[in-house]
Amino acid sequence: MTKRTIKKEAETLELYWPGKYDDDGQRVALSACKEALQVHERFCPPPQSSALQGRIIRGDNLRILASLAEHEGSRDKIDLAYIDPPFNTGNRFSVRRSRGETDGTLELPAYHDAWKGGAAGFLTMLDARLRWIYERLADHGSLYVHVDPTMGHAVKLMLDELFGPQCFQREIVWRIGWLSGFKTTAKNWIRNHDLIFFYVKDPNHFTFNKLYVPYPAGYLRRDGKAPTGKGFPLDDVWNANEGELALSGRESLDSIQIKSFSREKTGWATQKNESLLRRIILASSQPGDLVADVFCGSGTTAVAAQELGRRWMICDESPVAVQISRARMLDMQASFTVESLEDRLPCNELIFRARLESGQGEIRVKIGGMRWSASVRKTLSGSLQELSKQQLVEAWTVTDDAEPERVLFEEHRGHRDRSLSLDSSVLPLKKGCKALRVTVWDIRGEASERVLSLV
Repeated sequence: MTKRTIKKEAETLELYWPGKYDDDGQRVALSACKEALQVHERFCPPPQSSALQGRIIRGDNLRILASLAEHEGSRDKIDLAYIDPPFNTGNRFSVRRSRGETDGTLELPAYHDAWKGGAAGFLTMLDARLRWIYERLADHGSLYVHVDPTMGHAVKLMLDELFGPQCFQREIVWRIGWLSGFKTTAKNWIRNHDLIFFYVKDPNHFTFNKLYVPYPAGYLRRDGKAPTGKGFPLDDVWNANEGELALSGRESLDSIQIKSFSREKTGWATQKNESLLRRIILASSQPGDLVADVFCGSGTTAVAAQELGRRWMICDESPVAVQISRARMLDMQASFTVESLEDRLPCNELIFRARLESGQGEIRVKIGGMRWSASVRKTLSGSLQELSKQQLVEAWTVTDDAEPERVLFEEHRGHRDRSLSLDSSVLPLKKGCKALRVTVWDIRGEASERVLSLV
């Protein structure tokens, strides 16, 4: 088999897996995507400027990255990419969602972390996406890849081959937190960390802002004197030194998965801390830079980037992930678009009635009569017939049917405020508007639409 010559500054060990090369011994080419991304929703709430800060993209991230390369070329390259991909654990992960304002929850499928061909299938999946991310990175760009010991050793070799070993910066060890419960029963050393690989495209030109953790209250130097510096400079072992262990609340780096009452929790099984993403974004980007996460899950990367004044782009194939991310960004009053490679987002079988009410120059939209079809009930476990009809609706929007991406009105259940009104306020209609499009989003992240005539 013909082996390619790796044109890097240093010798690179090559990881081989079935499917890496074609029958002619050539590296399998990346698949193109001719379809361009379509905007389905555009949010720009006051007092935000008209410049959009974010993009939520629904779909297969491989096709999305290929489409960006095809249609956006060198425009708006990524300054910082963070990914928390599946780890090839073989597990099925779910998302637990609150049924509106009730105390009950539904457990919905999130993703299945198993790949045809096992480890080779996983590497084939990840390799193509990493190659496209490398293509989209700015020349000064950085990449952080979050892994666990399941496939971390293989991912490291893939990254060395793609970037070149001279572009490797650090292997960050993230101590997940305290030990308790079932985890401690293993007859072995108890695993208590994940790994985050930090690479840059150009080791001579990249963004890095050195960070410090404040000294804890009462901290004294070895000579008994009070410290005078900025704090503990962060090393590559996180959540382990004296200063970090003293952090509490939203600044703590203990995994939110072991914090029973964390207010950040969205129900996404593999959700990561906002504090973890804030640290990465602060260190490896500047205000206004573009931060990307193509395995976004519950959208934590976008939340941290928005808070820190960075532009952001996130994507996920799961409609539930998109719905959760969308709600979190609406809670933050962010300016963003919702996009996909489809002309229209697919509609589900949620049936509803919508009507217009007009009087004294006002136009309102009311929604009612929501129910679930039999086929939808078979998709989800549990007795959905017993649920309140309104509790299955997560959000709804009203747009001008001639400009369906420009949102005139929206209501959504927030991350913490789970109330939802089904009666719109006065709508800001353009002169000549002939019809309104009403889109209802259900608890699974799927949409259903009705067009209401104004004439």
